[in-house]
Amino acid sequence: MKLGVIDIGTNSMRLLIADIVENNLINRKKYVNTTRIGQGVDKNGYITLEAMDRNINALKEYREKCIECKCEKIYCLGTSAIRDSKNKEEFLKRAKEEANIDVEVIEGSKEAELGFLGVINGINKKDDILVLDIGGGSTEFIFGNVDGIKKSKSVNIGALRLTEKFLASGYTDEAFLKMNRFINDQIKEIISDLKKENINCICGIGGN
Repeated sequence: MKLGVIDIGTNSMRLLIADIVENNLINRKKYVNTTRIGQGVDKNGYITLEAMDRNINALKEYREKCIECKCEKIYCLGTSAIRDSKNKEEFLKRAKEEANIDVEVIEGSKEAELGFLGVINGINKKDDILVLDIGGGSTEFIFGNVDGIKKSKSVNIGALRLTEKFLASGYTDEAFLKMNRFINDQIKEIISDLKKENINCICGIGGN
């Protein structure tokens, strides 16, 4: 079976097309489009019209690509920026009507779970590991092993979100220090918990 999976992240939209053979992904094709649906969401709470238009157009292009590749099913997931926006229903409605795409908005815990499964299936390790998935709107901390997730947390400290919050007027030492203090405050609890564990760390830059 050939599938197409679209990930609408805060900063970029990604498409993976692959065949599933005996629960393995083969013949994988990956596409990335910097659509920035989260631009302004942290400050104003809404997806802007420009950002919405960019992402609807990208969804149309990805759907056409899936059709060209003869995908039997297309799945689409929305993450941090969409779930935080006050007008997400408008975007979901337009995605269905204009691009014929059903977007499933997932919670941070589900995002963490899917990211962890993607990593654990791609490595040959039985030890406990920590996966950090750094996106545009959020960062997921996921700790576990091949038997499952032991602890996970999603925090709103993505790259685009922090840039807009602290560096919108450009870089300064003062702004950087404020951002650093904010990050440390957001992650101090989970870092304290994880220090008690003997873990390997795998860090990835996600599509959020």
